[in-house]
Amino acid sequence: MSNQIRTSFVALTLATAAITAAPADAAPGKSGFEIGATELQPVKTQPAPPANTPSLSDIKKLIIDGTPGDWKFITTATGSLKSGQRVKVGSDYSGHCLTYKSQDRGINLGSVSDCSKTKGGDNIAFERVLGDTNGGELHFGDVVAFSIARDGDRAYVCYGERDHGINLNWGKTDAECKGRSGSKGNGAVQWKLMPVAGSSKKTGDAISMSDRFVLHSVVIDKPVVKCARIYAAGVTPTWWAADLKWRSDCMRHELVWTHRELLQSLGEDPKALALSVVPSEYRAVLEKLL
Repeated sequence: MSNQIRTSFVALTLATAAITAAPADAAPGKSGFEIGATELQPVKTQPAPPANTPSLSDIKKLIIDGTPGDWKFITTATGSLKSGQRVKVGSDYSGHCLTYKSQDRGINLGSVSDCSKTKGGDNIAFERVLGDTNGGELHFGDVVAFSIARDGDRAYVCYGERDHGINLNWGKTDAECKGRSGSKGNGAVQWKLMPVAGSSKKTGDAISMSDRFVLHSVVIDKPVVKCARIYAAGVTPTWWAADLKWRSDCMRHELVWTHRELLQSLGEDPKALALSVVPSEYRAVLEKLL
């Protein structure tokens, strides 16, 4: 066999293998190869969607019905979540990421629609013990500390009563978290990541990067969700940028306004929707705000 024929045969064999490895309808998150102009090139991979992710039409219905969403990891990492591993966390409806963000009132937490703009990059960690970096696998139901990057440092998010906004505060140590009003003596290790409703996952299962999860406070036995909050004590009502409430406190009109951009992209009128579901005692305030 001549060298030219041998070279052509090898190229054809590699090309056939590449096509087999990477079919045109390869699922997201799978790797393979595609044929370039002169050489085989890796197919660009995308992170797999979170498990049991609802469709956009389902999300729209859930929002309008008043069902707050939970959370998901925004990362290209795969496998299980490790204690102390740095990740981004976003709403499982909008994908907006939690970040340190200055607020006029309440805890300095907020969200950004562009997750590349979170303070500190991969800014959040869940730690079995404070400062944990040993990479031990985390499981649904483990009680963990929840740390986040701030301006030049990191701190733990812990329960703490305050005059305005959700009852969350900062603590650099166990002692600081325990000293917060209403802490019931809990240190920084006071959160559970739990499976979302309808998930095939259960307490004790390893947490995967593709899992959606509930962020649950063990101090007051309630999950925190992304939900707009109206501040109406002044002359002009305003929406709080933090958009965090306990699930049981989130009202339908607040939820609609929280996800107004998503609803608008799906052909809905968020203002009309919010006014159609607001309780009568809040309508006057909402009309001023909208």
